[in-house]
Amino acid sequence: MQTMPDPATLRAHAARTLGTAEATAGIKIKTLTELGELQELARLFSVIWAAEEMISSELLRALGHAGNYVVGAFTNGDMVGAGSGSWGCTTAG
Repeated sequence: MQTMPDPATLRAHAARTLGTAEATAGIKIKTLTELGELQELARLFSVIWAAEEMISSELLRALGHAGNYVVGAFTNGDMVGAGSGSWGCTTAG
């Protein structure tokens, strides 16, 4: 059975991978916490998904405060992409 690397090793690998991806794509990935950024993200999601309000900035803020993934992708200071995700449980808890 294969064992998982320790969390510090995984974080270091993820940081290196992110840096390489950002440099290759010419973007900067940033965790979004400020209300203005979250409002911009909500607008971007609405444009991408052609929905009046895909997700509210308030819900995005709550997700972020709860430790979930809420990021923006920026180039030249402009948000050009974004992502959000939430934690789930395995059958083990």
